[in-house]
Amino acid sequence: MVIITKQELETIRNKAPLMSEGLLSPYQVSNMSKREKAEWEKNKQIRFNAEQEFKEQNKTPQEREQETKQEKLKAITDRIIQIESQIRVLKNMPQILSKRNNKLKETYNNYLTELKGLKGGLKEWKFHKF
Repeated sequence: MVIITKQELETIRNKAPLMSEGLLSPYQVSNMSKREKAEWEKNKQIRFNAEQEFKEQNKTPQEREQETKQEKLKAITDRIIQIESQIRVLKNMPQILSKRNNKLKETYNNYLTELKGLKGGLKEWKFHKF
């Protein structure tokens, strides 16, 4: 990890002005030569990476912990959505209604068990303040 100072960040920002900041117009970009445009694009990418790195190195431990918790929460909710979708698909299959135990029914029951566990875990997570 490279430590970026505020001065270095300002220098990088000056090399790649952005249209969103009003420092460069679309007309100016369209009038750039291919070489100038390629250089500007390269500097713009360097700028975005440097800004991201600067933000990352200036985060407090609480912000990092908060971010980790939010990522875990998002992973759990995404998995719940995925399982609920699979359950909806399986419910529409006629083999689920059969009284016999089959592979499809076993999969369906496994999804229900996993969903119940995830939702229980999600309730516990929601009690923690983010």
